[in-house]
Formats: sequence, C-alpha cells, structure tokens
Amino acid sequence: CYVSIAIAVILCLAMASVGYLSFLRCTRSNVLNNLYAEDPAANAARLLLALTMFLTYPMEFFVARQAIQSILKRQQLGQGDQPAHWIITAALFVFTVICGLYLPQAALGPILEFSGGFSAVMLGFVLPGALYLRQVWLAQVRQAPTKLATHINTAGACVLVVVGVLAMCISTFYNIMNLVREPMKYLPWCPLTGVEA
Repeated sequence: CYVSIAIAVILCLAMASVGYLSFLRCTRSNVLNNLYAEDPAANAARLLLALTMFLTYPMEFFVARQAIQSILKRQQLGQGDQPAHWIITAALFVFTVICGLYLPQAALGPILEFSGGFSAVMLGFVLPGALYLRQVWLAQVRQAPTKLATHINTAGACVLVVVGVLAMCISTFYNIMNLVREPMKYLPWCPLTGVEA
C-alpha cells in the first residue's frame, strides 16, 4: 500500500515540478493552457485529459446527486422517486454545462486553488485525525489508558490535525494574497512577459 502511494507521490511531484519550472510565475492553473494550441503533443495530452474527464463525469454526478437527494431528504430512492432522480440528474447536467460554457477559463483557476487548498486538506488531514480522536482514541482510553501505542497514535492524530489546520489556513491565505497581488495571472496571457501563452 505504501509503495503505491510513494510511487504516485513521486510521479505527481515530477510532473508538477517540470510543469512549474518550465513556465515559473506564468504557470497557469491548467498547465496545458501554457502550451501552444498547434503542438501535437499538447493536443494529445488535452485529448487524454478530456477523455479522462469524460469517463469520470458520471462518477462525479453520482456523488453530487446523492448529496442533493440527502439534502432533500430522499436518501433511499424508491420506484416512485424515479422522476426526482431524473430531474436532479438533468438539472445537474444543465448547470455544469452552463458553467463550463459561460464561466471564463481564468475564473476556474482560483476556484480550483481554493477548493484544493481548503477542502482537500480538510478531507486529507483534519478529518481523519479528528475522527480518530473522536472515535478510536476515546474508546481506547476507556479500555486501556496506559498503553503506549494509544498515546503514540493519539499524538500522531493530533499532529495530523494541527498540520492540516495550518496547511489549510496558509494555503487559503496565500491563495487570497495571490489573487489580490496578481489578478492578471489568471488572464489568458502572461503579463510578466507580454507573450501569449
């Protein structure tokens, strides 16, 4: 398990480093937008990215639809609720298509930065540590309060929560500062060089 995660981290860091070092401060939220539109390799990468998004789109719909149904108190869909299922699916599809067509491409960068810096850190660091402290640690302390493993795991969960909260606050702060200091960064060209991306 750890080997596969380590390989994924190494590959992601390698790709991210090459992308950033190629364009430095002119790196856009989607690094493919920094490449020429006529480049065959860039177009192949864009095609593969579009194919990946096309194939994962139904999975994202499932999550969003389930969340909306639970908000509307329809956790369990029965046979009579099929029209509601189709209406929610159609509304989600229309909403996402309209956003994709009419939101400027530059507006997606800050949205992805904020959601990644806040939500991903919350889901990856803060919630696992907090859930451990809430569920597992309380049960272990009641049963065997003197076990060293309990204290080590508790310390690890506390570190995870503290690091997660710090990372969430710092990334959100820097995203706001970048948006305030360099609003031009999100335009389709790089103002630092004056060259079309």
